[in-house]
Amino acid sequence: MVGGERVPRFRRWIGIRAYNAFDAFLPADVQANLNSPLFGTFYNSEYRQFRLQFRFER
Repeated sequence: MVGGERVPRFRRWIGIRAYNAFDAFLPADVQANLNSPLFGTFYNSEYRQFRLQFRFER
């Protein structure tokens, strides 16, 4: 937890999330059509994203 100070009646929480931070190739799908020239090819990789989150808890 970052910042444990209290806002009146609430405890604030600030966080950062990183998905695929190093931009690695993480395919979600494979071409399974036997007649396709791209049969067996992986595609639809996850993209890099960073999220800043704010939360107020009781």
